[in-house]
Amino acid sequence: LLDATKIRLNSDVPIGLFLSGGIDSGLVAAAVSKLGFKDLNVHTVSFKDSDKDESDLAKKTANHLGLRLKIHNIDQITLSDIKSSIQHFDQPFADPSLIVTDLICRKTFQNSTTVVLTGDGGDEGFCGYREYLKLVKYNSLNILPDILLNNLGRVISWIPSKKIKIISNRLKLNKISRVMWTHVYPFDDNLSKLFENKFNFNEAEEFLNHNKKYDNLTVSQITDLNCYLPSNVLKKTDMMSMKNSIELRSPFLDYRLVELGLSIPKKYKIQNNKTKYILREIAKDWLPEEISKSEKKGFGVPLDQLFLTNNNYSEEVIDQIIKLSNYNFFNKSKLNSYLQKKDFSSTNLKSIYKLFCLSVFLETK
Repeated sequence: LLDATKIRLNSDVPIGLFLSGGIDSGLVAAAVSKLGFKDLNVHTVSFKDSDKDESDLAKKTANHLGLRLKIHNIDQITLSDIKSSIQHFDQPFADPSLIVTDLICRKTFQNSTTVVLTGDGGDEGFCGYREYLKLVKYNSLNILPDILLNNLGRVISWIPSKKIKIISNRLKLNKISRVMWTHVYPFDDNLSKLFENKFNFNEAEEFLNHNKKYDNLTVSQITDLNCYLPSNVLKKTDMMSMKNSIELRSPFLDYRLVELGLSIPKKYKIQNNKTKYILREIAKDWLPEEISKSEKKGFGVPLDQLFLTNNNYSEEVIDQIIKLSNYNFFNKSKLNSYLQKKDFSSTNLKSIYKLFCLSVFLETK
């Protein structure tokens, strides 16, 4: 990690670091400090009155390491911010964190930082996502025949519970697909019902047929490293950094660290129901105790504040989503019915966000 960080600190222009309250960016910051590069710009964002705000943790890390931290306050995100971010993409994209990534890249450039180190890749390389914990729990079920689990999934699917529905969807997969359920199978029954015709989506299991020699946890890592990381995480950071004329570099994407994360025994990845065990052990020596014990949060966006007005979807949101009916694959009456439902749960708001982003993208192109 020290060597991977040292390589990426080579720069003829001002260099900085994105620092959240998490372990990955914290370890990169610690490596920077240990290498003697303390006079660089460290950036984080602050969301007022949000449970996703990690600026206090970032401040503790920076103070512990003797780094200068710049906190960028983001008081309000608007629909115009979303449109500005989406319009820069060359493919449909709907990860809510892209807005925050866009804003922090903009703030960083405005503060005379051109090259920035990040903690991207740590979660995929060393099992940082909560889905990896669920995978370990599902491994005990995988000893049962698929036909038995499939039938059980169909039976419990009748239970009116969103949580049960997720479990049902997972049980109805085959073994390899069940293992790959990290970010490859984000079932969204809300949206599938809005299509004009039924679509058949190709499953990704063929992608890993030649990797059966690996244990299930490593298979899920390989899936995320080859699918989710380049198609989502790095797509987002690449597009938003280019939009704002900065370059992002991540030590955790060094091939030696990726190979290490895939080769070490499972006990160094998941232990005592904790993710990224080996990184947490390093963090105990390099970072404040509170950071080493912190849970993953990620960039959160207040979708309810963005999309709701007077306990209903705003007119701008409704008008934008209805435009999807112009493209033949969404049914207008189903879209109208869906938008009239007063389901403002986190899951449903994410679905609304996906529809909004798709409509903006199609309209732009």
